[in-house]
Amino acid sequence: MPTPIYAPMLQPGDHIGLAFPSQPLDPVKLDRYRFVLQGLGYKVKLGPLSGEILGRSSTVVSSERLGVSRDSLGQLGAQGQSDLDQPVALGHRACGNPSLAPATGQTLSPEEPIQAQGVDRLPSSGEPVLPSAADRAADFNALLADDQVKLILFGGGDGAVELLPLIDYGAIARSPKLISSFSDASSLLMAIAAQTGLVTYYGLGLGAFTALSHYNWRQFQQHFVAGPAGGPFLVDSPWRSLSAGAASGRLLACYAGLLPAMLHHPLWEDSGWGRDPGQPLILALEDHEFFSSPGQVGTWLSFLEQQPFIEAVQGLIFGHFADSAPHELLERLARFGADHHIPVVYCDDFGHGDRHAIWPIGATVTLDGNQASVEFLG
Repeated sequence: MPTPIYAPMLQPGDHIGLAFPSQPLDPVKLDRYRFVLQGLGYKVKLGPLSGEILGRSSTVVSSERLGVSRDSLGQLGAQGQSDLDQPVALGHRACGNPSLAPATGQTLSPEEPIQAQGVDRLPSSGEPVLPSAADRAADFNALLADDQVKLILFGGGDGAVELLPLIDYGAIARSPKLISSFSDASSLLMAIAAQTGLVTYYGLGLGAFTALSHYNWRQFQQHFVAGPAGGPFLVDSPWRSLSAGAASGRLLACYAGLLPAMLHHPLWEDSGWGRDPGQPLILALEDHEFFSSPGQVGTWLSFLEQQPFIEAVQGLIFGHFADSAPHELLERLARFGADHHIPVVYCDDFGHGDRHAIWPIGATVTLDGNQASVEFLG
């Protein structure tokens, strides 16, 4: 199992790269993500393909169309300053970002994208488009190789696993950076962590920036600005204890349905993660009723239980499944804990809901099933 490597934390004015390994490129959504991130005081950089698509869309954006007001950005900044020691300035009044000065109807000029080579097959209608795996990988690798980019954000969808053989893992070792997503992108986050030792981050994707909540902003600050440190997990909802006990281990966070398959991927198997019971793991898994039934979640857990990997698992945190968690799911999670004598908790603070708590893959944590709490050990 590789020794964990932490990328440098964000500073005001740093570049954040937007990638799309799992989802179609939507120019309107791209504009929205850029609008919000620029309002938080960061610069935005796109890969060559993303920049070309955004350039062809000629999208004119207003604050009303985006559904976000500058006043709300400013208020979010004031809230953040009361909670963390080193907040990034928010809102055009605080960060002095001239692109946010007009009240309405402004055109957001894209950051200069990394130069595209041979991208000549894109539609000009502004409709969403899903490029080939090779093009998506080239886009992602361009951001990995760019020393200006300090954080790469991307969302879920389908097809991230297609990129795994095409990623430049050497570039990550040469220039470690923060990498965050969730859902289908689990495969990419796990492969990068396994191959390089880089701590990747599960839970926060681009979609959280369409309407950035205070809780999601605090999670962003805690993990990408303040930096790794010991302390309690930041909660925003009641947690349920389903199986008592306490355990410490390296954190592995993933979309539940992808984990059994990823455990047999060569990029994961070569890393040694989960092969040594003397190196315990704490799992943070999630699924949602829109995608799976409680019975299907039970199937994913059964696959895990029938693999040697289970010997290393010392605790389970399960994220938001539905507004009201089904009894069948909670009972299956409790049985998982009882059968393996490990702590299990359920919460609504991460997953496919409104809350997007961040889990650093590779960090060391303690899970207390008696108190239904998690502590980062630094």
